[in-house]
Amino acid sequence: MKQLLKVIGLELLVLVFFTMNGIYASVTSASNPFLSYLGLVPFALILYGYIVFSKKSRTALNLFSTSSVKETLLYSMPLIIVLVIIYIGNGGLNLGDYSNVVLVLITHVLIIAFIEEMIYRGLMISTLREKGIILAVTVSSLLFAITHSLQLLGGQDLLSTVIQAGYAFSTGMVLALLIALGQPLIVTILFHGINNSFIILASKDGNDNFTFIILAIFVIYAIFLYKKLKASQKHIHI
Repeated sequence: MKQLLKVIGLELLVLVFFTMNGIYASVTSASNPFLSYLGLVPFALILYGYIVFSKKSRTALNLFSTSSVKETLLYSMPLIIVLVIIYIGNGGLNLGDYSNVVLVLITHVLIIAFIEEMIYRGLMISTLREKGIILAVTVSSLLFAITHSLQLLGGQDLLSTVIQAGYAFSTGMVLALLIALGQPLIVTILFHGINNSFIILASKDGNDNFTFIILAIFVIYAIFLYKKLKASQKHIHI
């Protein structure tokens, strides 16, 4: 029960900060890619402070360590393929204003992706791990999907919301399973941030066909990772 309350508290914290930032962005009509997410900076700083000053966080959260660089690269290959597909589907990147590109990368890697990965793939999974890693992975992914489907309340059509929720859930499952298999959190942060940046800097609107291709890759990879996790657990029990 204690772990569940912590997870609910983390989810509410995300909703409060992102809602407040949305209100701030609407009121100020900020167009700058950094200033439009300025309301999230205090949240990010709190999490950075937690990592720096809490010894517990450095043991509970696997930020950088991994069994081998080669293993991490192999696990990351499907993520790299997805980024290449996004790049192609969006007709490349609009790199005309380099200062804008830098701001987008800083905002989406060091603030947005950092916050969401710390909460959903870091703190939630470490909190629920003792209840079972499969439960931790599933709950964190469900909450990640629910959070990304709240745009329905802002007027987004139902079909787009369902697709977005499915995309978020499958992405969340893959990233959470990678963490469960011992991969470092920095991998999910970088993928998440670069993924967002590619979408923001796209030269044209992405084709829905590419979205479904990516969704299929995530589903297949999630199944593969799930089987690998189950096999590793069975080996440990033996």
